Amino acid sequence: MPYIEITTSGRSLGADEKSRLIAETTRLMDDIMRKKRELISVRIEDGDTAAWGIGGVPLVEGQVAAHMELKVSQATNTPGEKAAMIEAGFALLREVVGAIPEASYVIVNEIPLENWGYGGVVMAERYVNR
Repeated sequence: MPYIEITTSGRSLGADEKSRLIAETTRLMDDIMRKKRELISVRIEDGDTAAWGIGGVPLVEGQVAAHMELKVSQATNTPGEKAAMIEAGFALLREVVGAIPEASYVIVNEIPLENWGYGGVVMAERYVNR
């Protein structure tokens, strides 16, 4: 049930690039983070260059940046899995988006089981009924 948001800035991604990010991020979440492929949701958004800054300075024409934020249930992954996902996610962003700055982040947010769910059922309830 992970939810992934990928935001890019500096150029619009094509349909093939978006499809690749969706497929590869899903594969990484399945392979590295042990998440069920059929429950992984990915959203991609292209951002305006002028609305993105690094080090207090807005990006300029020709610069690109990217950010990947993962939301997973709390305490369902090891520190090693999270570190591997951050490394692989950053590499994927660089492959697909291009020469992104080092200050382009991959973030793993761990959400308490009672704070989210899908299909109208909180994760805490799903874990009790397994």
